[in-house]
Amino acid sequence: MVRKRERYSRSDVPVASKKRSVIAVFVLVGIVALLGGIVWFLWQRANDDSVLGDRELASSLASTSNVEPISGTTASEDTFTNILVFLVDDVSSEHPTLTGATLMCLNRSQNSASLVSLPLSMQVEDDKTLADAFSEQGASACIGLTSQATNMSFEHVVVIDNQGWSQLEELSNAGGNDLVSKVSDLLGYMKTDMDSSDLLELAETVHSIDLSSAQRIDAPVTQQDSWTVVDATELGLEVGTLVEEQS
Repeated sequence: MVRKRERYSRSDVPVASKKRSVIAVFVLVGIVALLGGIVWFLWQRANDDSVLGDRELASSLASTSNVEPISGTTASEDTFTNILVFLVDDVSSEHPTLTGATLMCLNRSQNSASLVSLPLSMQVEDDKTLADAFSEQGASACIGLTSQATNMSFEHVVVIDNQGWSQLEELSNAGGNDLVSKVSDLLGYMKTDMDSSDLLELAETVHSIDLSSAQRIDAPVTQQDSWTVVDATELGLEVGTLVEEQS
């Protein structure tokens, strides 16, 4: 006769139950929420830092008017995000020296980009170059002056040193998990009107566009005695913000 095997309960092993499962789920959700809160708190701390949401830069951007198409051209139907980049020797200095200026034109419709080098000798006022104006008045005053000289509107402006600029270009190669970390690393090298969400959006756009294949050009200019004058029509046509009118 085969004896039926008896089963014993071990007191040291917890018995699975619906109640325990529910508790485990709530604990897991709590941990995720806590980690998310920490990330949000740290990101908000970064947003409170003076490098983001610079009021003077934001105010100058807000005061610039929309650029009208030049005669013989019309505005492109593509969606662009134009970023004015001022390269400086020391972003933490109260009076940094301007070492370069770049117009980053991101064509979101075509998933392409143009990086335009603007000459520091570019005339921005009757008797001043961009370098002169930046030295005397700072970055904020040069936003509107550059917009008028190039007939380009800007969504954002970035004041950054060379190391930060290199890191910004490298966002195209960053993995998705590293993107926030890479953006956070930029904060020590820049000032901008953008808040944290704007900066993340820009990073995602740059990440989706391979800047290594971006069109890199010098702004078309006419040489004068003491400065250069940007050919705004040719510039708009080259980057695609303007298209020639069809007869």
